[in-house]
Amino acid sequence: MSPKKQHEVLRLAPLISLLSQRLNTNVCIDLGAGQGYLSDHLAIACDLQVVAIEGKDNHTQGASNRSKALAKLNSKGGKSKTMGQSKGNVSHITKHLSTDESWGDLKPVLPEQMANVNTNALLIGLHTCGDLASTLLRLFASSPSLTACVDVGCCYNLLTDAGYPLSNYVKDKKLILPTAARMAACQALERWGVDRDADELMFTKHSYRAILQVLITEGLIEPNSNMDVRHEDAQTPPKNRVGRVRKRNMTFVEYAKIACQKLNARAPPDLILEERYERLREEAETLPIFWTLRALVGPIVESLLMMDRLMFIGQHESMSGMILPLFDPRLSPRNLVVIGFDRSRALSSDTSNDQLKREVWSTFAANETYPF
Repeated sequence: MSPKKQHEVLRLAPLISLLSQRLNTNVCIDLGAGQGYLSDHLAIACDLQVVAIEGKDNHTQGASNRSKALAKLNSKGGKSKTMGQSKGNVSHITKHLSTDESWGDLKPVLPEQMANVNTNALLIGLHTCGDLASTLLRLFASSPSLTACVDVGCCYNLLTDAGYPLSNYVKDKKLILPTAARMAACQALERWGVDRDADELMFTKHSYRAILQVLITEGLIEPNSNMDVRHEDAQTPPKNRVGRVRKRNMTFVEYAKIACQKLNARAPPDLILEERYERLREEAETLPIFWTLRALVGPIVESLLMMDRLMFIGQHESMSGMILPLFDPRLSPRNLVVIGFDRSRALSSDTSNDQLKREVWSTFAANETYPF
């Protein structure tokens, strides 16, 4: 695991373990499980029965192989750095979840012991990308088998109209977020200044991208039907995007050629690219000023997205929720966890849902003021 993923798993797993104890369940359904790091940790370090659901088969296969190796190590009494002997296990399933996925659609693919009984389970997701976070919350709200949900969303720029807005309140207020606003919510202000070389590279690539957009607008790069030529009021992401260009220390000509390949478009001759770059370079160098102002708005937009999800949970009579800042934003900028509780479920003691919220907050966000 990368240091970032280690930090996320080692912070999120104890929270899920606490909820499983207080809510009388040892079953977790991990949506968008990816390579299965969180699922494996919950099974071996927290003694939980985990169903890991992932849309990409290659991720499922890799995660399944790792789980088998860890289970073999565990059965022999071996220990890894963070995991010892355990009674937990992981079942891996490949399934792409649509935005209108229902519990009835999901239940048939679950292991037999879950599908045949009204299992009391936690629904979890670590960095559920785009609409998957909204799908997770809808599944939680519609299922009689789920006692709580724990979700850390990400990739707000990939949200569609199916993923935002969720709550009736935000829908009634018609608080529309164009693509540019959703992109702003993805900014990581806490990481600025940590690596100045990386910051400079980021701004260079942003200036290149801005110049590239001018070339697209001028018709010098021939678009195809899926190309990223969005306007500010566009609500859905295009199929082909420039996305990340990972090569470092490149010229604009090199960047433009890589970008055109990603867009499946024909790049202009080098001389034209060089001429346009020299003409627009001075203006593009002012971009960091506007990018900084834009980034400062990001936390406001992210707060709206989080509150929309929290209000969606709260509009269901039997449910309540909370938002918890869990990760160090310098390591993991998308650090806000949305937690939903089913009030109709009995806890393991006389503890109420409000008391459980306070316990969660005091345990995992001790340096923050409790907001409820």
